Amino acid sequence: MKTKSKTLQFLAVAGIALVVFLATSWVNAFSLAASTWGQAVCFFALTWYLAARLEGRLSAVAVVLAVALGRVLPEVPVRIVDFPGTYYSFIILFVCFCAIILGALCQRQRCTAVYALTIVLMLLLNTVALRVWDNAYCDRTGRVAVATTPQDRP
Repeated sequence: MKTKSKTLQFLAVAGIALVVFLATSWVNAFSLAASTWGQAVCFFALTWYLAARLEGRLSAVAVVLAVALGRVLPEVPVRIVDFPGTYYSFIILFVCFCAIILGALCQRQRCTAVYALTIVLMLLLNTVALRVWDNAYCDRTGRVAVATTPQDRP
């Protein structure tokens, strides 16, 4: 991205994030855990790369907002039309937003403590938080829990 206006760079970053979201959507067919891990890692890496590449031309906040916009844009019509049907997948959106923020933070800070904290947070979000979300959803709706590990299956 050479000397483009900030608006065009913002839209280009949002477009790249949209393409990454569409490219990683096939992972949703496997399980909730696979979907959260796959998308979180991809959006973390994408944000880190774009924040480093556009450093000095686009602020880290603008990169985070553009990637988040590209990530959420395809979901908005579906969530508006069928909000109750998409409630279960909000955890994927939350984990991706956290991964986007952590990617920009890692690129900006570049220290071991931030890297370690990021690894711990990603592990907790993709394991403990995912299990808590699944249990809370089952308690709220009265549905049977989705099996995320072989030990959970009947």
